[in-house]
Amino acid sequence: MMTIGLSELIVIFFVAYIIVGPKDLPKVVRFVARGIKKISAQIREIKDEAGWDDIVNEIGNTKSEIEEPIKDTGKELSKLKDMIEEDTEK
Repeated sequence: MMTIGLSELIVIFFVAYIIVGPKDLPKVVRFVARGIKKISAQIREIKDEAGWDDIVNEIGNTKSEIEEPIKDTGKELSKLKDMIEEDTEK
């Protein structure tokens, strides 16, 4: 998710202050805040309906299940390499 720093927030506020004016600025801020809340709620609802969190968790579990055998295979290959190097040195 994108983040807005303090300097960006000040610039946005300043531009909004100039464009909208001090009188209507609180109304615009409330309107924008409500819109952001509605969009966030809709995104959360879509994620819940699609089971996005379940998919992400399943992918994470699968990744961890795959990583361990790969590490073990790497260790075995390293041992085999060492054995072959020892045999070729003799």
